Amino acid sequence: MRRSQFVQYFIAGLALPLSGLVFGVEFLVTDESGAPLENAVVELVAAPRSQPDTTPAVMDQVNRQFVPHVLAIQQGRQVEFPNSDNVRHHVYSFSPAKTFEIKMYKGIPGAPTSFDVPGVVALGCNIHDRMIGYIYVAESAQFALSGSDGRVSLPAGNHEVRVWHPAQQSPQRAQTVSFSGEQSAAPIAITVNIRPQP
Repeated sequence: MRRSQFVQYFIAGLALPLSGLVFGVEFLVTDESGAPLENAVVELVAAPRSQPDTTPAVMDQVNRQFVPHVLAIQQGRQVEFPNSDNVRHHVYSFSPAKTFEIKMYKGIPGAPTSFDVPGVVALGCNIHDRMIGYIYVAESAQFALSGSDGRVSLPAGNHEVRVWHPAQQSPQRAQTVSFSGEQSAAPIAITVNIRPQP
C-alpha cells in the first residue's frame, strides 16, 4: 500500500466513528413573548457527578448590588462574599437550601460559606432592601447560565434539563424540561413563565 492510500484510509477511519456523535446541545431560553432571558440556569438532570471546584466562587457587592445577580455553582462549593462598596452590608438568606447571615462588614468576611444542599438561595441585605441576588446550587456538574441572547450550550446525551430564572412564577423551584437528544441545527426552545410586574 502506498503512503498516500494509507493516509486516506487512516483519516476515513477516524471520521467514521465521529460522524455519529453529538458533542453539544444548544438551548434558547425565552419568556412567553419569545424574548430571550438572561441569567437563566439550565442544568442537565441525572448528569454524572464530580467533585466541586475547590476554589471559592465570588458573590461581590458593588454599587449596592449583588454582582453577579445570579451565581450558579455546583453543590458542595464554597462562596466568598467580598464587599467592594464603601458602606457596610449585612448579607443574609432564609432560603431552605441555605440559611445564613454575615453581619455588618466591609471588605472580605473571615471565611467562605459552603453550599451543600441543591436549590435556589435568595440573598438580601438587612441595610439595603433593594439588594437582591441569587445563588443556584446545582446537583449535577453540568449546568450553564444564559447570556443576553438567552442561549446555553451543554454536553449532549441527557434528555432532561432543569431550568430556573429569578423572575419565574415559582422562584424557589426549577422546572423540568424533556428533549429528544437528537442533533439539531436549531437550538432547543425553552419557555419560562415570568411573574407579572407589580
